[in-house]
Order: sequence, then C-alpha cells, then structure tokens
Amino acid sequence: MGGVAAIAYGAERPTRDVDCVVRRNQDNLERLASALRELDARLRVGGLSDEEARLLPIVLDATTLASAGMTT
Repeated sequence: MGGVAAIAYGAERPTRDVDCVVRRNQDNLERLASALRELDARLRVGGLSDEEARLLPIVLDATTLASAGMTT
C-alpha cells in the first residue's frame, strides 16, 4: 500500500515508510509492537520535528496500538 506499492507498480516516488493494515487482536498487536520497537520505529507528529517527536513519552506496546485508530 502507499508509496511502496506505487513504486512496485512503476511510480518514481521516493518513500522511507511502509503502510500496513493489521489484524487488531491482542496477540497480533503485541507482535507488531515488538517488531516496531526492534526497528526503532518512531511517531511522526505534524508540527514537530522528528527530534521533537522522539522526545514524546510514548510507550510502544499492544495497549497503545489498540487505542490508536491510525498512527504515523
């Protein structure tokens, strides 16, 4: 989906992210949170630089993911 899919179909659009849709059961959200932590994933926040966003006290776990409808 998103930029990665566009590139796969021949678009010349640079991207550094991956869009994904996940099944929202507890076990899966725990696996996703673990993978995101391993990848050193970070939240992107409109109006903040990446450095400022990194300073936010966000706990990346299944509970946080379950409470979010969509994140960046």
